[in-house]
Amino acid sequence: MHRRALPLIALLAGCAPLSSDQLAIVGGDPSPDQPAVLSLFWNDAFLCSAVHIGGGRAVTAAHCLYGYIAGDPALTAHWGPDAEGPDALSAVPDFTLHPDFTTDVSADLAFVELAETEGPPVAWNAAPIGEELLGEELLLVGFGRTSADDLGGAVRRQTTVEIGEVAELRIRWTDPAHGICDGDSGGAALLDRGLGVELVGLLVEGAPGCDDWGAALRLDAYRDFLDGDPVLGDDDDDATLDLPGPTGPVQSCSTAGGGGSGLWLLALARRRRR
Repeated sequence: MHRRALPLIALLAGCAPLSSDQLAIVGGDPSPDQPAVLSLFWNDAFLCSAVHIGGGRAVTAAHCLYGYIAGDPALTAHWGPDAEGPDALSAVPDFTLHPDFTTDVSADLAFVELAETEGPPVAWNAAPIGEELLGEELLLVGFGRTSADDLGGAVRRQTTVEIGEVAELRIRWTDPAHGICDGDSGGAALLDRGLGVELVGLLVEGAPGCDDWGAALRLDAYRDFLDGDPVLGDDDDDATLDLPGPTGPVQSCSTAGGGGSGLWLLALARRRRR
């Protein structure tokens, strides 16, 4: 059972209802041709990006949904390139965080169940990847800000970066002019290796100023979770989680990040009790 509370981590999540058309991927362009990338809202508050992978499910970053109640009708998915003027809405009857997330922030992954779907899903990569991808162009797609200073409506945009590192759980890049910002968490890192575009990573962390580096969670590293029972191996001790009282979504954010590298707004301050 997930209880509504202050989210454990505000990484790159879009945090408040926003109102202009300037909120998007850093150094990017409008992305009308990536319909599998959608947006998540709690009431009228934009939360994060997500990616439709088929089977009535999407994936997003676990920190986007941590602390919210699974099945809360206030949580919805918005389809279309303009999140505040969506082509269609879908209820989110359930979601499942990776069972290790609350004790290991590396497992920043969640399933989102979709009551309705619009458009085709994107295929996700389960095959192991490595240094052969260094230097390849990675397509980033999300609904986040164009810079740390921008405020605006959540618009789907895309940009490309060059893969600089393939770590055990992350794909990383460094590019001062292109990348991700608040609201892009849960968005897509896509790669075309000659057989069509595949989802190889999920956007999860970046530089505080949205102007230097970023990283995506490698989906192949979590293929057991994505392929199998999402709750397999969960120790089911959520009732012992030490959370503050109900707050609903965070209503503002500035710098955020992850991986112990200066971007986490709220680090793992409240862990499961052992």
